[in-house]
Amino acid sequence: MTDVRIVVDTQQISGKLLTPETTAVAHPALLFVSRLGRRPKRELNLDADLSAYRSMRLSPAENRVLTAPSRFAGDVLVVESEHDTVIPHSVVENYLRAFAIAAGSVTHSVLRDADHG
Repeated sequence: MTDVRIVVDTQQISGKLLTPETTAVAHPALLFVSRLGRRPKRELNLDADLSAYRSMRLSPAENRVLTAPSRFAGDVLVVESEHDTVIPHSVVENYLRAFAIAAGSVTHSVLRDADHG
């Protein structure tokens, strides 16, 4: 695993990047996010306005966190849990729209009967 820090303007996403051991063929990597902005991810749910904000349709022009995905030119796999009560579908849709701007391809997969945990 590799520590990752993505900075967009004054905001950052921090986490761990898990990549396959082999480079013989192209394999996807997974990013496990542990910090969004200036607070640890686990503290975000303490914000009373977070639920309403997460339900909004946002573009990269309206949300700096979506700027990096809108500039990413690689192939993207977005995995969503069908019964996720932490990350609503509207957030996934925002990322899908942002990635679609420049990505080579975007694949969206829903894990049936899965929750966030």
